[in-house]
Amino acid sequence: MKKMLYVATLALSSMLCAAKPEVISIEDINPEMMAKLQEKERAKLIVKMPKGMELPMSVLIYGDFFSAGTGGEEAFTVTIKQDLFLKFCGDVFFASLDGKNWKKMEEFFTGSFGWSVNDETATKFGLYLEANLRK
Repeated sequence: MKKMLYVATLALSSMLCAAKPEVISIEDINPEMMAKLQEKERAKLIVKMPKGMELPMSVLIYGDFFSAGTGGEEAFTVTIKQDLFLKFCGDVFFASLDGKNWKKMEEFFTGSFGWSVNDETATKFGLYLEANLRK
């Protein structure tokens, strides 16, 4: 019974993901689209991040031990170096270079995330992220 339920869930998920979703540029996302991306409607949207776009980023860190933020203000920009398409299928996040050939995020990207401490004049923490196409 469990196996049949699992197969039925996979089949339903595949049917939802096979439907032709709407492709939107991240530049055109509005509050209505953000609501869809945060709900079950997200399977109907593909977000394109076009090459050359500068994406403004803000920072928010919170929890039991740390608190920081830019208060909604832009802290820095990230430049998109090549076209990137993103979509959800169920609760799985997928990425693509062309919007047709999809891989799960962990199969698409490789890289590293880390932190450093520089104490030459004052204690200063740094964070870094390296993201490359997994080949």
